[in-house]
Amino acid sequence: MTVKKVAICSGSGASLLAKFLESGAQAFISGDLRYHDARDVEASNLGMVDIGHFSSEHLFVEVLADRLSHLLTELEMDVGVDACDLEQDPFKVL
Repeated sequence: MTVKKVAICSGSGASLLAKFLESGAQAFISGDLRYHDARDVEASNLGMVDIGHFSSEHLFVEVLADRLSHLLTELEMDVGVDACDLEQDPFKVL
């Protein structure tokens, strides 16, 4: 499959499946996608990747913390920003 446009949603993207199918994108990357949604995407000759809800959101924690820290520094505000690494994915691969 040739992919020129990808739709991405962090967290649960199942509710946005119809928007993906209308978007002109060839693939959808998100978390918490459903079985029957996958069948609909397959029937449309498109692709989707379910990377899991936690993983799709956790990817951005460090990025957001760095961005916020940079913005606060630009505003000359002396505020510490640390990404929290305490949360763990509740799903384990066996």
